[in-house]
Amino acid sequence: MKKLNVSFLKAVSAAFFCLIYFASCKSMEQSIPSVDALALLEENSAVYFKIPVAKHSEFAKKLLCYVVPGLTEKNADYIIPKINTICAGLGNINDKNDMNRVQVSLEGNIPPLAVKTALSEKKGWTLKKSSVNSKIAGISVPHVYYERKDTDYKLALASLKNFVFSKDVEPLLQRYEVQLDSLAETGFVMVPGENWVASTYEWMTETTDEMRFCVLYPQGFLKNLLGRDMKFAIVCASGSLTDNNDGSYNLALNIDFENRFVLTAAKAVLSLVYDKNAKIETSSETLKVFDIRLTTEDVLAL
Repeated sequence: MKKLNVSFLKAVSAAFFCLIYFASCKSMEQSIPSVDALALLEENSAVYFKIPVAKHSEFAKKLLCYVVPGLTEKNADYIIPKINTICAGLGNINDKNDMNRVQVSLEGNIPPLAVKTALSEKKGWTLKKSSVNSKIAGISVPHVYYERKDTDYKLALASLKNFVFSKDVEPLLQRYEVQLDSLAETGFVMVPGENWVASTYEWMTETTDEMRFCVLYPQGFLKNLLGRDMKFAIVCASGSLTDNNDGSYNLALNIDFENRFVLTAAKAVLSLVYDKNAKIETSSETLKVFDIRLTTEDVLAL
């Protein structure tokens, strides 16, 4: 009987090892828990949005097609049912020249086929290795991300359960690894630092059908939203958007002020702006505005 070539046997053994290893990686990756999407965004954004996708699937589809170049509605229709939550961080409170920054974080359970189909080279995407490593089966493996020639933005797969989208995905992948370690050690993600009010973060991470947002740099955002420059000392603003199922949303807005005197002045201004088109209430240092009606286009414009 003819002897098999030794180099051939080595090649077969190596191929078999690779097959087992990558199958193990996929199995391990499926068992990795998802990380709360909000926890992956950097802590210095000016505005944060959280969208529960099941309740707002059409809006989520329009948003994804708007922010991800080359993503068609047909591809989005396949991906959207697999996504639970979309979170976005807009602007930068530490750099007024970076107020157009956008960071997007997705949490769900996206099948590899959807990734391969939506982010193929045919559609203009190129696969790259990140400098941030993940540990799979005890082995350090580089995270990967996708980029295109027609945009500075990159889309990275932290896992098949967490995606991030930003001009610089490295900090978000690093946050993913830190939060994954925190989940393994304590069962919880690490809450953000001093830019956040703890109660606001807890409110943002509650399970709800509402789209919610909070504004850590309120002045510019509220000017766009309200059509009036709020030249008052504002600590923080937060709000929710409820779908009216007719292409419009009802906005409820909470604005926290430094003291009661400033709140009273702001209430007078908003009462003039909205007249009878909204309900306005006060509580302690918080101004509450209800029933502001916005179209889908209004919300996307924000």
